[in-house]
Amino acid sequence: MKSAVLFIVFNRPITTQVVFDAIREARPPRLYVAADGPRLNVEGEHGACEVTRAIIKQVDWECDIKTLFRQSNMGCRDAVSGAIDWFFDNEQEGIILEDDVVPAPAFFGFCDLMLERYRFQENVAMISGFNPLGARTNSSQYFYTRYASIWGWATWRSRWKLYDIKMSSWSKSSFVLTMGMHLPLHVLEYFINAYEQTKNGKINTWDYQWSATMQIKNLLAIKPVANLISNIGYEGTHAQGRDKNHNVDYGTLNLSKPISPLGQDIDMQLENDFYHYAFDDQRFYLLVRHAIRKVGLLKLFRALRN
Repeated sequence: MKSAVLFIVFNRPITTQVVFDAIREARPPRLYVAADGPRLNVEGEHGACEVTRAIIKQVDWECDIKTLFRQSNMGCRDAVSGAIDWFFDNEQEGIILEDDVVPAPAFFGFCDLMLERYRFQENVAMISGFNPLGARTNSSQYFYTRYASIWGWATWRSRWKLYDIKMSSWSKSSFVLTMGMHLPLHVLEYFINAYEQTKNGKINTWDYQWSATMQIKNLLAIKPVANLISNIGYEGTHAQGRDKNHNVDYGTLNLSKPISPLGQDIDMQLENDFYHYAFDDQRFYLLVRHAIRKVGLLKLFRALRN
Protein backbone atom coordinates (compact mmCIF):
# COMPACT_ATOMS: atom_id res chain seq x y z
CA MET A 1 0.00 0.00 0.00
CA LYS A 2 1.26 3.49 -0.92
CA SER A 3 -1.32 6.00 0.25
CA ALA A 4 -1.67 7.66 3.64
CA VAL A 5 -4.92 7.10 5.56
CA LEU A 6 -6.90 9.55 7.66
CA PHE A 7 -8.97 7.71 10.27
CA ILE A 8 -11.69 9.88 11.87
CA VAL A 9 -13.04 8.56 15.18
CA PHE A 10 -15.09 9.78 18.12
CA ASN A 11 -16.84 7.73 20.80
CA ARG A 12 -17.57 4.28 19.33
CA PRO A 13 -14.81 1.84 20.29
CA ILE A 14 -16.61 -1.23 18.92
CA THR A 15 -17.03 0.00 15.35
CA THR A 16 -13.67 1.79 15.51
CA GLN A 17 -11.96 -1.50 16.32
CA VAL A 18 -13.55 -3.22 13.31
CA VAL A 19 -12.42 -0.48 10.93
CA PHE A 20 -8.97 -0.35 12.52
CA ASP A 21 -8.56 -4.09 11.97
CA ALA A 22 -9.19 -3.54 8.25
CA ILE A 23 -6.63 -0.71 8.20
CA ARG A 24 -4.10 -2.87 10.04
CA GLU A 25 -4.51 -5.58 7.41
CA ALA A 26 -3.71 -3.03 4.69
CA ARG A 27 -0.69 -1.62 6.59
CA PRO A 28 -0.62 1.97 5.31
CA PRO A 29 2.79 3.66 5.56
CA ARG A 30 1.31 6.76 7.22
CA LEU A 31 -1.73 6.87 9.47
CA TYR A 32 -3.43 10.03 10.70
CA VAL A 33 -6.00 9.67 13.48
CA ALA A 34 -8.36 12.54 14.31
CA ALA A 35 -10.83 12.52 17.22
CA ASP A 36 -13.36 15.10 18.33
CA GLY A 37 -13.53 15.84 22.05
CA PRO A 38 -16.28 14.54 24.37
CA ARG A 39 -19.44 16.52 24.97
CA LEU A 40 -19.68 17.70 28.56
CA ASN A 41 -23.41 17.03 28.83
CA VAL A 42 -23.20 13.36 27.75
CA GLU A 43 -22.57 11.02 30.67
CA GLY A 44 -19.80 8.51 30.09
CA GLU A 45 -18.65 9.99 26.80
CA HIS A 46 -15.23 11.03 28.10
CA GLY A 47 -14.46 7.41 28.93
CA ALA A 48 -15.79 6.16 25.59
CA CYS A 49 -13.62 8.67 23.74
CA GLU A 50 -10.54 7.60 25.70
CA VAL A 51 -11.13 3.91 24.99
CA THR A 52 -11.65 4.71 21.31
CA ARG A 53 -8.44 6.73 21.08
CA ALA A 54 -6.45 3.97 22.77
CA ILE A 55 -7.13 1.64 19.84
CA ILE A 56 -4.39 3.43 17.88
CA LYS A 57 -1.87 1.89 20.29
CA GLN A 58 -2.46 -1.42 18.51
CA VAL A 59 -0.43 -0.34 15.46
CA ASP A 60 2.07 -3.17 15.01
CA TRP A 61 3.50 -2.47 11.57
CA GLU A 62 6.06 0.06 10.36
CA CYS A 63 3.99 3.21 10.18
CA ASP A 64 4.36 6.94 10.71
CA ILE A 65 1.50 7.93 13.06
CA LYS A 66 0.11 11.41 13.64
CA THR A 67 -2.80 12.25 15.93
CA LEU A 68 -5.19 15.17 16.31
CA PHE A 69 -7.08 14.59 19.54
CA ARG A 70 -9.42 17.46 20.42
CA GLN A 71 -9.89 18.24 24.10
CA SER A 72 -13.27 19.93 23.66
CA ASN A 73 -16.13 19.03 21.35
CA MET A 74 -16.25 20.86 18.03
CA GLY A 75 -19.27 19.09 16.52
CA CYS A 76 -19.55 17.11 13.33
CA ARG A 77 -19.12 19.95 10.84
CA ASP A 78 -15.98 21.53 12.23
CA ALA A 79 -14.36 18.41 13.66
CA VAL A 80 -14.50 16.36 10.45
CA SER A 81 -13.74 19.14 7.98
CA GLY A 82 -10.94 20.34 10.28
CA ALA A 83 -9.50 16.83 10.39
CA ILE A 84 -9.46 16.67 6.59
CA ASP A 85 -7.82 20.12 6.44
CA TRP A 86 -5.14 18.86 8.83
CA PHE A 87 -4.62 15.71 6.76
CA PHE A 88 -4.05 17.69 3.57
CA ASP A 89 -1.78 20.15 5.32
CA ASN A 90 0.55 17.14 5.51
CA GLU A 91 -0.33 15.06 2.44
CA GLN A 92 -0.85 15.71 -1.26
CA GLU A 93 -3.40 12.89 -1.54
CA GLY A 94 -4.87 10.14 0.58
CA ILE A 95 -7.69 7.93 1.83
CA ILE A 96 -10.34 9.00 4.35
CA LEU A 97 -12.21 6.57 6.58
CA GLU A 98 -14.65 7.22 9.41
CA ASP A 99 -15.21 4.94 12.36
CA ASP A 100 -18.16 3.01 10.93
CA VAL A 101 -17.21 2.26 7.31
CA VAL A 102 -15.42 -1.06 6.93
CA PRO A 103 -13.37 -1.34 3.73
CA ALA A 104 -12.84 -4.54 1.79
CA PRO A 105 -9.12 -5.34 1.30
CA ALA A 106 -9.30 -4.32 -2.37
CA PHE A 107 -10.51 -0.83 -1.42
CA PHE A 108 -7.02 0.34 -0.52
CA GLY A 109 -5.41 -0.93 -3.72
CA PHE A 110 -8.24 0.57 -5.78
CA CYS A 111 -7.70 3.98 -4.14
CA ASP A 112 -3.93 3.74 -4.64
CA LEU A 113 -4.42 3.06 -8.34
CA MET A 114 -7.07 5.74 -8.93
CA LEU A 115 -5.19 8.41 -6.95
CA GLU A 116 -2.21 7.88 -9.20
CA ARG A 117 -4.20 7.54 -12.43
CA TYR A 118 -6.28 10.71 -11.95
CA ARG A 119 -3.76 12.81 -10.02
CA PHE A 120 -3.64 15.50 -12.70
CA GLN A 121 -7.16 15.16 -14.12
CA GLU A 122 -8.73 18.05 -12.25
CA ASN A 123 -12.34 17.30 -13.20
CA VAL A 124 -12.17 14.11 -11.09
CA ALA A 125 -12.64 15.20 -7.48
CA MET A 126 -12.74 11.94 -5.54
CA ILE A 127 -12.70 8.15 -5.48
CA SER A 128 -15.51 6.43 -3.59
CA GLY A 129 -15.65 2.85 -2.37
CA PHE A 130 -19.36 2.56 -1.55
CA ASN A 131 -21.69 1.23 -4.24
CA PRO A 132 -24.76 -0.57 -2.82
CA LEU A 133 -25.69 -1.68 -6.33
CA GLY A 134 -22.43 -3.63 -6.44
CA ALA A 135 -23.09 -6.09 -3.61
CA ARG A 136 -21.78 -9.57 -4.48
CA THR A 137 -20.71 -8.23 -7.88
CA ASN A 138 -17.46 -9.42 -9.41
CA SER A 139 -15.99 -6.69 -11.61
CA SER A 140 -12.71 -5.03 -12.52
CA GLN A 141 -14.38 -1.86 -13.76
CA TYR A 142 -15.42 1.51 -12.40
CA PHE A 143 -17.63 4.36 -13.58
CA TYR A 144 -17.97 8.14 -13.35
CA THR A 145 -20.77 9.77 -11.39
CA ARG A 146 -21.85 13.15 -10.03
CA TYR A 147 -22.79 11.63 -6.67
CA ALA A 148 -20.23 12.12 -3.91
CA SER A 149 -20.41 9.19 -1.48
CA ILE A 150 -18.05 9.74 1.47
CA TRP A 151 -18.42 6.30 3.02
CA GLY A 152 -14.81 5.36 2.38
CA TRP A 153 -13.21 7.73 -0.12
CA ALA A 154 -10.01 9.34 -1.32
CA THR A 155 -9.02 12.64 -2.85
CA TRP A 156 -6.20 15.10 -3.47
CA ARG A 157 -5.15 18.28 -1.69
CA SER A 158 -5.80 20.31 -4.84
CA ARG A 159 -9.44 19.18 -4.96
CA TRP A 160 -10.06 19.60 -1.25
CA LYS A 161 -8.97 23.23 -1.57
CA LEU A 162 -12.27 23.79 -3.41
CA TYR A 163 -14.23 22.86 -0.29
CA ASP A 164 -16.42 25.69 1.03
CA ILE A 165 -17.69 24.98 4.52
CA LYS A 166 -19.98 28.04 4.48
CA MET A 167 -21.42 27.21 1.03
CA SER A 168 -20.93 30.85 0.09
CA SER A 169 -21.13 30.13 -3.65
CA TRP A 170 -24.27 27.98 -3.43
CA SER A 171 -27.71 29.27 -4.36
CA LYS A 172 -30.91 27.48 -5.24
CA SER A 173 -31.14 29.11 -8.67
CA SER A 174 -27.59 28.25 -9.72
CA PHE A 175 -27.99 24.70 -8.43
CA VAL A 176 -31.20 24.18 -10.42
CA LEU A 177 -29.51 25.53 -13.55
CA THR A 178 -26.52 23.24 -13.04
CA MET A 179 -28.22 20.05 -11.87
CA GLY A 180 -31.90 20.43 -12.80
CA MET A 181 -31.56 18.47 -16.03
CA HIS A 182 -29.51 15.69 -14.43
CA LEU A 183 -31.52 14.75 -11.34
CA PRO A 184 -34.97 13.23 -10.84
CA LEU A 185 -37.33 15.79 -9.35
CA HIS A 186 -37.53 14.16 -5.93
CA VAL A 187 -33.70 13.95 -5.74
CA LEU A 188 -33.36 17.60 -6.82
CA GLU A 189 -35.76 18.67 -4.07
CA TYR A 190 -33.94 16.53 -1.52
CA PHE A 191 -30.61 18.22 -2.26
CA ILE A 192 -32.10 21.71 -2.34
CA ASN A 193 -33.69 21.19 1.08
CA ALA A 194 -30.53 19.62 2.55
CA TYR A 195 -28.22 22.30 1.15
CA GLU A 196 -30.40 25.20 2.29
CA GLN A 197 -30.62 23.81 5.82
CA THR A 198 -26.88 23.18 5.89
CA LYS A 199 -26.07 26.67 4.65
CA ASN A 200 -28.43 28.17 7.25
CA GLY A 201 -26.81 26.18 10.05
CA LYS A 202 -29.82 23.95 10.72
CA ILE A 203 -27.87 20.78 9.87
CA ASN A 204 -24.53 20.35 11.62
CA THR A 205 -22.61 18.41 9.00
CA TRP A 206 -19.64 18.73 6.67
CA ASP A 207 -20.43 16.44 3.73
CA TYR A 208 -23.29 18.30 2.04
CA GLN A 209 -20.85 21.16 1.44
CA TRP A 210 -18.50 18.81 -0.39
CA SER A 211 -21.32 17.32 -2.44
CA ALA A 212 -22.60 20.78 -3.40
CA THR A 213 -19.11 21.91 -4.39
CA MET A 214 -18.74 18.94 -6.72
CA GLN A 215 -22.15 19.41 -8.32
CA ILE A 216 -21.84 23.16 -8.84
CA LYS A 217 -18.37 22.83 -10.34
CA ASN A 218 -19.40 19.83 -12.45
CA LEU A 219 -16.78 17.56 -10.90
CA LEU A 220 -16.81 13.77 -11.06
CA ALA A 221 -16.50 10.95 -8.57
CA ILE A 222 -15.22 7.49 -9.43
CA LYS A 223 -17.09 4.45 -8.12
CA PRO A 224 -16.16 0.78 -8.49
CA VAL A 225 -18.81 -1.44 -10.06
CA ALA A 226 -18.21 -3.82 -7.14
CA ASN A 227 -19.07 -2.53 -3.66
CA LEU A 228 -15.98 -2.12 -1.45
CA ILE A 229 -17.47 -0.61 1.75
CA SER A 230 -19.85 -1.92 4.40
CA ASN A 231 -21.32 0.66 6.80
CA ILE A 232 -21.89 -0.72 10.31
CA GLY A 233 -22.76 2.60 11.94
CA TYR A 234 -26.46 2.28 12.63
CA GLU A 235 -25.91 3.19 16.28
CA GLY A 236 -24.19 6.42 17.29
CA THR A 237 -24.31 10.18 17.54
CA HIS A 238 -25.63 10.90 14.05
CA ALA A 239 -27.09 7.52 13.16
CA GLN A 240 -30.76 7.26 12.23
CA GLY A 241 -30.99 3.49 12.73
CA ARG A 242 -30.37 0.55 10.42
CA ASP A 243 -31.48 0.93 6.80
CA LYS A 244 -30.83 -0.70 3.44
CA ASN A 245 -27.46 1.07 3.14
CA HIS A 246 -26.03 -0.65 6.22
CA ASN A 247 -24.15 -3.93 6.09
CA VAL A 248 -24.22 -4.07 2.30
CA ASP A 249 -22.27 -7.10 1.13
CA TYR A 250 -18.91 -6.56 -0.52
CA GLY A 251 -18.37 -7.21 -4.17
CA THR A 252 -15.16 -8.58 -5.65
CA LEU A 253 -12.53 -6.41 -7.31
CA ASN A 254 -9.60 -8.38 -8.66
CA LEU A 255 -6.65 -5.98 -8.75
CA SER A 256 -4.52 -8.48 -10.62
CA LYS A 257 -6.62 -7.73 -13.71
CA PRO A 258 -6.59 -4.43 -15.66
CA ILE A 259 -8.91 -1.97 -13.90
CA SER A 260 -10.78 0.03 -16.54
CA PRO A 261 -13.68 2.51 -16.78
CA LEU A 262 -17.03 1.47 -18.23
CA GLY A 263 -16.88 4.53 -20.50
CA GLN A 264 -15.31 7.93 -20.87
CA ASP A 265 -18.27 9.87 -19.46
CA ILE A 266 -20.93 9.57 -16.78
CA ASP A 267 -22.80 6.28 -17.00
CA MET A 268 -26.35 7.62 -17.00
CA GLN A 269 -28.00 4.25 -16.46
CA LEU A 270 -25.89 3.46 -13.40
CA GLU A 271 -26.33 6.99 -12.08
CA ASN A 272 -30.12 6.82 -12.42
CA ASP A 273 -30.18 3.35 -10.86
CA PHE A 274 -28.22 4.69 -7.91
CA TYR A 275 -30.50 7.69 -7.39
CA HIS A 276 -33.58 5.48 -7.50
CA TYR A 277 -32.01 3.12 -4.97
CA ALA A 278 -30.76 5.83 -2.61
CA PHE A 279 -33.70 8.25 -2.77
CA ASP A 280 -36.80 6.16 -3.43
CA ASP A 281 -38.23 7.05 -0.02
CA GLN A 282 -38.03 10.73 -0.98
CA ARG A 283 -40.74 10.22 -3.61
CA PHE A 284 -43.37 9.85 -0.88
CA TYR A 285 -42.25 13.01 0.93
CA LEU A 286 -42.24 14.90 -2.36
CA LEU A 287 -45.87 13.92 -3.04
CA VAL A 288 -46.88 14.94 0.49
CA ARG A 289 -45.17 18.34 0.19
CA HIS A 290 -46.83 18.98 -3.16
CA ALA A 291 -50.22 18.01 -1.75
CA ILE A 292 -49.78 20.39 1.20
CA ARG A 293 -48.81 23.20 -1.16
CA LYS A 294 -51.85 22.61 -3.36
CA VAL A 295 -54.23 22.50 -0.39
CA GLY A 296 -52.64 25.65 0.98
CA LEU A 297 -53.07 27.49 -2.31
CA LEU A 298 -56.68 26.31 -2.59
CA LYS A 299 -57.49 27.67 0.88
CA LEU A 300 -55.84 30.98 0.00
CA PHE A 301 -57.83 31.23 -3.24
CA ARG A 302 -61.12 30.57 -1.41
CA ALA A 303 -60.23 33.15 1.28
CA LEU A 304 -59.53 35.78 -1.32
CA ARG A 305 -62.86 35.08 -3.07
CA ASN A 306 -64.74 35.48 0.20
